[in-house]
Formats: sequence, C-alpha cells, structure tokens
Amino acid sequence: KLKPEINNIQDLKYLQLSYFFQQLEGKIMIDGVCKRLARWSKEKNKKSKDPKKDIWHIPLHDAIWTQQQSRLAVRRVMKEEWGKILHDPPHLEDTVYD
Repeated sequence: KLKPEINNIQDLKYLQLSYFFQQLEGKIMIDGVCKRLARWSKEKNKKSKDPKKDIWHIPLHDAIWTQQQSRLAVRRVMKEEWGKILHDPPHLEDTVYD
C-alpha cells in the first residue's frame, strides 16, 4: 500500500530516483572529493607527508568551500571524481567571497 503522499507508481519511482541521486552525490563528494582533499599531502607530496599541506575544505552538497589558493586543485579533484562516475566531467563555477 502506498503512503498518502504517494499517489501513483510514478511518484514512487520519482522518489526512489531522487534518493538514489542523493546517495550518489554524497558518495562522490564525501568518499571521493573530500577524502582526496583531506589526504592531499600524501597524494601530491610523496616525500613530506605534512598534514599542514592538506587542503582545508568544507563540503556543502555538491559544492566545496575552500581557500582561494586551493581553488584550482579542488576544481581538478572534483572534475576527476565526478568524471569517474558520470564519465563526463561537470561544468564548474567559481565564486570568490571577500
């Protein structure tokens, strides 16, 4: 039996699809992008694994807040991680806040 807010089977499929995409976005951003940014010094600086060289970042849905000097690295990681799953890198926009 369907819940009252679900009127027909198409509504149910729409909800299932939206949940799937929310989970996919979370997996890409947290398990992919954030994990790589948090271990940036290990990935890019093999000799010195100084955690101070990791990239400071805050995820917000499908966006990342970071310092301006890390912008290009974050863009590259995001394009690579989204491209692994979608097989086509996304269009990204930058906004600089002073």
